[in-house]
Amino acid sequence: MRAEQVGPSDKAMCRALLKFIADFADWDLSTNPVHLDIARALVKAAYPNQLPPLVVDPFANSGLIPPEALRVGAAAFTSDLNPAACLILKIMLEDIPRYGLALAAALRRAGAEIKAQAELELADPYPTDSDDRVPIASLWVRTVCCDGRPSR
Repeated sequence: MRAEQVGPSDKAMCRALLKFIADFADWDLSTNPVHLDIARALVKAAYPNQLPPLVVDPFANSGLIPPEALRVGAAAFTSDLNPAACLILKIMLEDIPRYGLALAAALRRAGAEIKAQAELELADPYPTDSDDRVPIASLWVRTVCCDGRPSR
């Protein structure tokens, strides 16, 4: 549609849609149920007699676009060359919606077990200080004198 074909009511609609998008992009309003319902209704209005639109993100990396597409009622197809990114996307887009809070609890339990095992295995190389603080890293430095440089 060319600019001269847009009438006054169309311009007002464009302004209203742009204002809504700007408001919806605000972090504080992004989870507002009213804004989410309006966004989903706009997607349905744009595709009234079809399946939801498909958002394709072939280089998704950590995956910001696919969850946003799903959130507003679109379908998402995503991939990445990095297998770690694909695993994160799979968990984020398939497993979390499917298992919800049960998955979160299982991950907390697994994380606690891993932390306890790591603390046991790292107790010798990282002993507590005299005031019972546990160091989180160590620094090892070695000085090497260059043979071509005269000593002082």
